[in-house]
Amino acid sequence: MAYEPKSGTVETSIALRLEDIPEATRARFWAKTCANDNGCVEWTGAVNSRGYGSVGWGPRGQNKSYLAHRVSFVLAGGILEPSLTIDHICRNRLCVNAAHLEQVTGKENIQRAARLITHCKHGHPLSGENLRLSSRGKRVCRTCAADRSAEWSAASRESRRARGLMKSGRVARQFTDEELAEMHKFVSLGVSKARIASDFKISFKRLTKLLSANDNAEAKP
Repeated sequence: MAYEPKSGTVETSIALRLEDIPEATRARFWAKTCANDNGCVEWTGAVNSRGYGSVGWGPRGQNKSYLAHRVSFVLAGGILEPSLTIDHICRNRLCVNAAHLEQVTGKENIQRAARLITHCKHGHPLSGENLRLSSRGKRVCRTCAADRSAEWSAASRESRRARGLMKSGRVARQFTDEELAEMHKFVSLGVSKARIASDFKISFKRLTKLLSANDNAEAKP
């Protein structure tokens, strides 16, 4: 069932004014809506990636798209303030019922949406001792924050261990077969083991073990 709008105070912006909307678009706009029992008038036309209705007009190649609820707001006779955004009071992004739309600041819009979220995405309550506010006013789940901190600490320790920075001792660097072959080549060319160890940034003792282990591996049938 198509919705017939009632006159009222809503908005047109500098970017979108009532006179900018072609008569043909105005005529077909409401044909792409459906009135629900809850009072929402849902857009049934194109929808963008964020879940908002989208409507466009203009010559081919120069077609411009607008959010359907903003167009509805303008068609209802209001003025869009550039510094404000439109909030869906009904929380239904597809709704184009002007009575469900209100101009508010971006901050207020975000805060309204946040108040409707009672739990974080992992199911922890965003209330009481489990809730804290960030310096930017964002609600933060303390349980998730603690879990992320523990995961980061574990990953950091593993990274330091891999780089040989743990106090318990350095992790021995592993060499490829090509690098071991290169060490043997230098030895055969008469390069001192001390120089080879320095070039590969290992101790003389470690170099000797590597060369010996490699020799033993090659000697096995």
